[in-house]
Amino acid sequence: MVLRDRNHNEADFVMKRFTVRKLERCLLPRLRPGAVLCSDGHLNYEALAAKHHLLHKPVNSSAGQRVREEIFHIHGVNAYHSRLKQWMVCFHGVATKYLHRYLGWFRWFEQTSKSDTQPIDFIWQCAVKPRFQQLKRT
Repeated sequence: MVLRDRNHNEADFVMKRFTVRKLERCLLPRLRPGAVLCSDGHLNYEALAAKHHLLHKPVNSSAGQRVREEIFHIHGVNAYHSRLKQWMVCFHGVATKYLHRYLGWFRWFEQTSKSDTQPIDFIWQCAVKPRFQQLKRT
């Protein structure tokens, strides 16, 4: 699950089961009073919103809906997913039990790239690039 606010603050969670109880633990501490929950419309979000009296604006992208009421959308979360998928291509998939580690590494790359690219260049040159070039040759 990925959370993102209008200030581009992001959080991600690995959930073996997507339940209301797990949503409560991950999502509720990060919502400010008066926040509007905008989601893909999964029924667990609906249940969470009803249980905790949250204003919920689901976006039904499978029905072609991209934006709701001209301001509510999930583009930021979709962009995060896209960047994550592009980044993970060179690994050719990961074991689910290690997914949280890859997410942590990805978050570190994202945060570091906004402030200082030197650590990214170092890791790319020493660890990722040789492996990536090896994969391209095979």
